[in-house]
Amino acid sequence: MNVFGLTASGNDLYVGGNFTMAGGKAAEHLAKARVGSKARSLVANEFGTTVEFSGVTGYEYDLLRATNLTAPIVWAPVNTNRLIPAADGSFTFTDTNPPPGKAFYRAAEH
Repeated sequence: MNVFGLTASGNDLYVGGNFTMAGGKAAEHLAKARVGSKARSLVANEFGTTVEFSGVTGYEYDLLRATNLTAPIVWAPVNTNRLIPAADGSFTFTDTNPPPGKAFYRAAEH
């Protein structure tokens, strides 16, 4: 796969190149990814791990967790209900049962 061009517009990233699949879906030489969510903070204490994200109002998110970042990375959903950003785009989730050792988190638009 070769990428020939990248451009961003708002919270979207567009990728053009020599590919036919992106994110497990058909994407004939062009793919779009929403890049509007990012972690604001992560706090671990005796109650679990609380992750605060900045997202895009009007979209719903799932919180995914992996225990390592070695390929193939296995991202597992942590929340049972979709996370909906507040008017300022923020949303928070507490993982009350984090795994021992390391954990990596990301928000995925649903």
